[in-house]
Amino acid sequence: MGWREISSKLRAAVEEKKLSVFEISKYLDIDLSSMERMLNGDLSFDDRAHMYNYLKRIAWILELDFDELWRNYEEESQEESEEYEEAPISRVELFMMTILSIIAILLIFGISSIHSKPLATIENTSGGEITVEGVRLKEDETYPVYRNVRVFGNRGEVFVETFGKKKYKVKMESFEVIVNGRGKNTGSR
Repeated sequence: MGWREISSKLRAAVEEKKLSVFEISKYLDIDLSSMERMLNGDLSFDDRAHMYNYLKRIAWILELDFDELWRNYEEESQEESEEYEEAPISRVELFMMTILSIIAILLIFGISSIHSKPLATIENTSGGEITVEGVRLKEDETYPVYRNVRVFGNRGEVFVETFGKKKYKVKMESFEVIVNGRGKNTGSR
């Protein structure tokens, strides 16, 4: 028995009970379009678990033999899956998948390299030690800036170099470097 036969059996039981499709769909909490598709012989619109529940509830309200409906559904589903053969991947599809994979890898590396470059660099030229976000910098050491940072203990000169290669000399004792994302090359200033 195919799906058309199952739906014919369902339709006959609906007419015998003098119920409307709308009443059955509301009572069983099955949307109207799904119920109509089932009565028109289309049982392929949902997965096996949902179809099991649908047929179980419909069989109950229409007083049909659920085991027979399910067995027939399973037989038809098995026949349909046997008819379907997976087509081999063509050379064009293989080529396209390769190209897309390469593009994805390049994008991933491109994005990671953007995030790995500092937006600015602080170079300690003060002659002493300074502290940047809890890290002590000795003279001539640098600190990469990826986000806003505070610099403490400066008693001389400190250079702040942005990603755009602009160098700023800072002579304040304690200061904050704010990266606001508006520079030309990288979006930093």
